Amino acid sequence: PYTDGKHLVVVSDFDRLMHIYRAIPDESNAPPDVVYQLPESTWDGELYNGTLLLAGRMLYVWKTLPLHGEKPDAMIRRTKDLEFRDLRGVAYDGTYTYIADRDGNRVLVYKGIPDESSSAVVTLDVQQPTRLSTDGTYLAVASTEAGAGGSVTIWKNADISTGVKGVLVGRGKTRSEEHT
Repeated sequence: PYTDGKHLVVVSDFDRLMHIYRAIPDESNAPPDVVYQLPESTWDGELYNGTLLLAGRMLYVWKTLPLHGEKPDAMIRRTKDLEFRDLRGVAYDGTYTYIADRDGNRVLVYKGIPDESSSAVVTLDVQQPTRLSTDGTYLAVASTEAGAGGSVTIWKNADISTGVKGVLVGRGKTRSEEHT
């Protein structure tokens, strides 16, 4: 689910439906205002200042929320120098768009929202990245299918550049277990 504090968007990768609520429901089992049939399953999304991004085999971009079922403003399968393989995560912080290309074993970083003429400004090598999150200061990348239990890697956004390794977290003993 994605919300901007006023609207709610719920996407199902199982049946490829996007449910849009023009107001956040205040009762259980409230029906959506719009049900949108997506052309494919999407795995992750981002709602930022009215812009909705969904990641699947391509990147779907709505510059304004599709509150009445509007089609995407763009469906991007490739950028200037890269063809997307299997997008599993997307995050946007108002300055950069981060795209997890699972089968490409990479996270692509674009200035602004990419289009077909864009080039990635940074490519991060990440084994099977699947989910992304950023607050504008940190980028968190989950690799949920990479080995037993997967992994999470964190970068400081200001330090991101091609070849720079992030900090791997979430594996091994907890801090309390280390002191017993």
